[in-house]
Amino acid sequence: MAKELRSRLIFELELLTPGFIGGANLITPVAAPSGLKGALRFWYRAVAPQALDRKGSRFEGRLFGSTSGQAPFSLRLVSQDAKPYSVPALESQIEGYNQGHGRNTRNGVRYLGYSLFLGDNKRRQALVPGSRLRFEARFPRGGSELHYQALLGSLWLLGHFGALGSRSRRGFGAVQLTGWEGEGSETLQRLLDQLPLLHQAAGPIPWRNQLEKGVERLGQWFGNNWQSPVYHPHLGRASQYWLGLQGSGQWHRVLNELGRSLQEFRLRREPDYSDIKARLAHGRPLSHAPERAAFGLPLTFRFRATGKKTARFGAAIGRETFHRWPSLLLLRPARLGNRLHPLVLRLDGLVPGQVASPAVLFQAGRGILLEPTQENLLDVYMETLGGARPWMP
Repeated sequence: MAKELRSRLIFELELLTPGFIGGANLITPVAAPSGLKGALRFWYRAVAPQALDRKGSRFEGRLFGSTSGQAPFSLRLVSQDAKPYSVPALESQIEGYNQGHGRNTRNGVRYLGYSLFLGDNKRRQALVPGSRLRFEARFPRGGSELHYQALLGSLWLLGHFGALGSRSRRGFGAVQLTGWEGEGSETLQRLLDQLPLLHQAAGPIPWRNQLEKGVERLGQWFGNNWQSPVYHPHLGRASQYWLGLQGSGQWHRVLNELGRSLQEFRLRREPDYSDIKARLAHGRPLSHAPERAAFGLPLTFRFRATGKKTARFGAAIGRETFHRWPSLLLLRPARLGNRLHPLVLRLDGLVPGQVASPAVLFQAGRGILLEPTQENLLDVYMETLGGARPWMP
């Protein structure tokens, strides 16, 4: 299809939780278009099976830019209706969720935002929940249907399941797509009308119905043939989502619910707890990968009884060893009308500790390859939530 000149898309994102987006020094919060484009790339790779095929027309670099050429569209921040929000203010707001005392204190929000409360991170500023960010995507050299689908599809996913900034997989910086409008292109407007904005749903059931329509449309645009092995996080056959039926008017209440659910599931979970503690305390052999590696890397175990001894794990993929691997579990609130509901998305992709990516124990300067674990804790966790649904019917 021929390109249509001088088209543009205006869209608005609302922050549902504090956004630790940060500038160059990670202190001053700035909603930079570059960070937004990076998030859009992630979601395009997640939804388009051909995204990394360099010879294909849907190659991500052709649509979002690469060293070989610019993207067909430019992004700019039109307006930012936002106020700064500090870590001390966040700590004060969530203190009421503390349960227990001393090192046994449990707090779901603090658990999800763990690294934000350490060291110099306490100096960081966030954008306050409720902040509205208005962006413009302009196609100066014209846009085609392929270009529009790539932008709209990735933006729709980001604005309903994604987040920006630090701890984005654990509920911070969650953004809701609250509006968009196209100009200068009948094709762009036609595609816009095919994707529903889910925050307009009156409740969980209408939300799920609208989501299914959106997922079906994305399948028509991008296909859903994930036949060959795909290592990066994506919306393949193993993907599931869960939406909580009970909503709240307070973002921190929703994050606390999500955080406590995950914390209680992982806390001192067997056999990881006893096996790794025995390894550190008594030098007993460790044969199998820790099941908790499924939640992502890095993964480090420390026990007070073993002094300063630690167990650190990575993942072996082919001839390479990875010390970091992104979590396939995304947690955040979803806005339905004037209520926030807990939302969990389990992405498909390579799971550390499984057959395709066995875990490696690093101790005393060497790595020990471990046998794959027997269970995939991502799927077990989704089952404990009750009512999880497959992404693709």
